[in-house]
Amino acid sequence: MRTPFKTVLLLTGVLLAGTPFARAVIGTGTTINFGELPAGPINGLNILGVTFGFTINGVASTDAGISSPPGLGNTPLVTLPVLEGTTQGQLTLDFSTAIVFLQFGSHLSSQTNVTAGLGVQFYDSGMTPLGGMMSLDMTPSPDFAGGLFQYDGAAASHAMIQFNDQAAGRFAIDNLIFVPVPEPNLAWLAIPVLAGGLVWQRRMRNGSNVR
Repeated sequence: MRTPFKTVLLLTGVLLAGTPFARAVIGTGTTINFGELPAGPINGLNILGVTFGFTINGVASTDAGISSPPGLGNTPLVTLPVLEGTTQGQLTLDFSTAIVFLQFGSHLSSQTNVTAGLGVQFYDSGMTPLGGMMSLDMTPSPDFAGGLFQYDGAAASHAMIQFNDQAAGRFAIDNLIFVPVPEPNLAWLAIPVLAGGLVWQRRMRNGSNVR
């Protein structure tokens, strides 16, 4: 049988491992919805600790930026304005602090299902790939093919996004959320909160009053 003390140790390990539950306790996520930015090219833009890059065949391009493309409108995944561009390009994200979680909504200018609508490759601070490329299948949501991409893994300093240019000519990305590697001191500060919650739950089960 797991004792309360063992449960606290287990939750402590979960917290220090940097799981989504731990990050929710610490609350260190950052969101970029692009609505706070003026319209214009994304290449070279730095905001909230992220530097965006956009190239076509290795050459810097202005064909991706903050805009409100006609016909897209607001969807469950994106809200105008969005980061929009040609699928022939490659989008990069360089984080000033390594991240352990990344999420964003995305659409392609296609009204049919798209297998592997985009692919994301993550790298550590030394540009060593972290596993293989992660792909995202897309389905109409509600009209244009779209999906919610999520990464929850090893500390990553760079991300490279490629799009399925055979299926669509344009892409849109919005509501980008990322979480840096939790600092050890923040993790330890959260342990008393977890322990207190366990004590409270035990008292409630035993019918004790919480004073």
